[in-house]
Amino acid sequence: MIGGVSTTTKTIERPDVREDTSTNDDT
Repeated sequence: MIGGVSTTTKTIERPDVREDTSTNDDT
């Protein structure tokens, strides 16, 4: 629950594109 909320808050504050790029690179 906390993790999900944290992710949503981060997305609202910062663009999900940046987070997505980092995750894709890690993979």
